[in-house]
Amino acid sequence: MDESRAGLLTLLGAVLGTAPGALVVDDGPCPHCARRHALAAKSPTGARRYFAVVRHGGHVVYAVCPFPVGLGLAVAGADHPARARKPARLAAHGGAVARGRCVGPRDGSVEYVVRYAGVKRLPRCVLSVVWEVPFAAGA
Repeated sequence: MDESRAGLLTLLGAVLGTAPGALVVDDGPCPHCARRHALAAKSPTGARRYFAVVRHGGHVVYAVCPFPVGLGLAVAGADHPARARKPARLAAHGGAVARGRCVGPRDGSVEYVVRYAGVKRLPRCVLSVVWEVPFAAGA
């Protein structure tokens, strides 16, 4: 097991309150579209958390969320650093789609939250986090 996988399992185990080795991790391709999205870990008690992982050089960034989540990382050019936001957002959105929603038309039952962040150890990179939230009518 590589270090990033061990780090992910340790983080997920802490969040779910269980030993990392007891987790059931679903990080394979989607049965509907064959992409890797809506990655999840489940504890023996049935608690579930979604996660995303992005790597750049020797660095690894994780996101853990109660909803499908995606991460995107793009290197900003010196001339237009804001141009890195769109590729980072698009990459993150691809991971935040729940399995099954990838094949049907959007019905407005979910909304996507987008946040951008800087990464201190990667100063020229833009990190985008996107997660899917069930839409609550009247909220």
